[in-house]
Formats: sequence, structure tokens, C-alpha cells
Amino acid sequence: MMHTLIVDQETFGITGKSLKMLRDSIMKNFDDEILVIEVPTEQILCGFLVLNKTTGTAYWSGDGFRVDKCGEGGRGYQTAKKMLDLFGIRWLNTFDVEACIRFGQALEIREEINMCKALLSAINEIEREFTDDDYKIVSKSNPLY
Repeated sequence: MMHTLIVDQETFGITGKSLKMLRDSIMKNFDDEILVIEVPTEQILCGFLVLNKTTGTAYWSGDGFRVDKCGEGGRGYQTAKKMLDLFGIRWLNTFDVEACIRFGQALEIREEINMCKALLSAINEIEREFTDDDYKIVSKSNPLY
């Protein structure tokens, strides 16, 4: 269960900042058990959650990625996946549609404290889809190719 959320509203919809947040989140948690989940926020936009089982901290990359691989967001999406491969991280997709809807709605909340509470609630619903075996220690992983 996640009890802390690291989120930067400046990453919302911004590809470069979302990519940097994803990279930095992985590097900060390099020696801990983490899980990376791709979360859709709109029809073609998504972001990545980095969940740290060791500390109970969730990191939101921002949703600056386009799954249709078009434009800057699409190039960012392809770069994010290559970066995850380089780190040896097998990212997973969430299939809890209700939790994804609540997550997207939470991103729309203007007041930061309420947004974070709603996001943490949705994140904990999403996390229930996965098992302890899904978490990996990046520093012990081999690059995927």
C-alpha cells in the first residue's frame, strides 16, 4: 500500500518534463523494489507510476506521453519504453478501468492536497492488481534487448 505520493503538476501534459520525472523516479529508487505501471489518462495520453514497495512511495511521471506514437508525446513514449528496457524494467499495464477513470478525474482536481488524496486512493486500487512478484530491484536487473 502506498502512503506517499510524489507528483509535480508541471509535468502534466509536458513530454520532456514527464520523461525527466520518470527517469529521476527510477534513479531515486534504483536499489529498492519497484513496479512501473503504464496508466492511461485520456484516449491517447498516458503516464507511468513508479511504485516503491520498500518505502510505500508512489511517483507519477506526468501524462506527457502519446500511445499512438505521434508527435512529441509519441516520441517521448517510445523513448520512455526504451529507457525502461535499458534499466531492465518490464512495465505493466493496468486493466482496472474504474481506477483509471478515478485517477484521470483526480488529475483534474485543482486543490493540490485533495488531488493527492484522490490520486493515492486510485493508485492503491491500481496496485491491488499486482503481486509482490511484480516488483523488481532495478540495480539487480539486466537490460532488456
